Amino acid sequence: MFLLMLFCWGPSVVWTLYGTPRKTVTLSSYGGHVFQEEGVWNYSTMLLREDMGVLILGARETIFALDLNNITHKKAM
Repeated sequence: MFLLMLFCWGPSVVWTLYGTPRKTVTLSSYGGHVFQEEGVWNYSTMLLREDMGVLILGARETIFALDLNNITHKKAM
């Protein structure tokens, strides 16, 4: 019985610790800008650097540094 409780309890704890976003921004508060690059898909990794004003976006074989004030503008890094 203890192993069953441990098995059922374990995944929910992991999900709570690692599956919760640290920062959530709604689309309406964000202003609706969209970043899209021709021939690039599978955007899978994001890193927010508020101190630098940059959103670092990783896609398949590509990394972008986007301006937080307007993500349609790429920043040189």
